[in-house]
Amino acid sequence: MRHTFGDVTDSIISNKSSFYYLTGEEAKRYDLSSKYPSGGLISTTEDLVKFGNELLHGQYFDRAWVDKLFLTQYTRDKKPTGYGMGWNTTKDRNGHRVWYHSGNLFESSAFLMIYPDDDIVIAFLGNSPEGMSFDIQKVAEALYRK
Repeated sequence: MRHTFGDVTDSIISNKSSFYYLTGEEAKRYDLSSKYPSGGLISTTEDLVKFGNELLHGQYFDRAWVDKLFLTQYTRDKKPTGYGMGWNTTKDRNGHRVWYHSGNLFESSAFLMIYPDDDIVIAFLGNSPEGMSFDIQKVAEALYRK
């Protein structure tokens, strides 16, 4: 992941996209360094797919630790939440397990989907915070269309 790092407002990052509001106006730059634990990172779809593949088959993270990321949490009355440690964990209409995480900040958005049983990793990036509204079921329909 050679193209993933914390976004620094005054840094010059080659080939970095500009970000826009839905009005078409270029988004104002924000200092996101305080948000690194929850976002504020710059990446590429290629690096995000590498990260997803690392979670599926990796060598760098302890497998037991990774598996815990995707275990659903439970409410006090023992109902599954469909949410692991930062990851939504569900099945699509076809019964395929899918893990996904999305995020958006003031000027950009991202979406990472992992189909663990099918060995599929999909990353979407948007240069607008409003640009990443996905219906998981529609993505699944496109994936498994015969």
